[in-house]
Amino acid sequence: MQGHGHFNVQRFDDIVVSTVDDSWNAETMEAYAAAFKAVVLDAGYAEGWGLVVDARRWRLATPEVGPMLQELSRWKDAQGLVASAYINDDNELKKAFATSAIGSGYLRSKMTIVDQPEQAFEWLLAAGLSIPLRLRQHFI
Repeated sequence: MQGHGHFNVQRFDDIVVSTVDDSWNAETMEAYAAAFKAVVLDAGYAEGWGLVVDARRWRLATPEVGPMLQELSRWKDAQGLVASAYINDDNELKKAFATSAIGSGYLRSKMTIVDQPEQAFEWLLAAGLSIPLRLRQHFI
């Protein structure tokens, strides 16, 4: 089956930025997980790193994507993720899906859902991460 939806994964020093668009199915999620892992492993993070997911143009996913996102969240944690911020529009269903996909407890404590990029930067700064100027410029 062909993947639906689009994504882009980039690294800005110690911050990984994922931009996700449209509706996703399992094939898109598999491709995303592979691309995401490649960026993180290529970075060779020895210290903690942060994540910003721009999901403002994302339109949810098929049911099988939820457990796949949970698995990727556990992988991120094992790779030293310090904090993650999900930029979302004001869609409560999308926020609920993102929260359930992350899980609860320890992993959930590292994550926030915000409306604007500047709020994401504040979350990462509070976690002790640096925000490079070119990352701020990426969101202009």
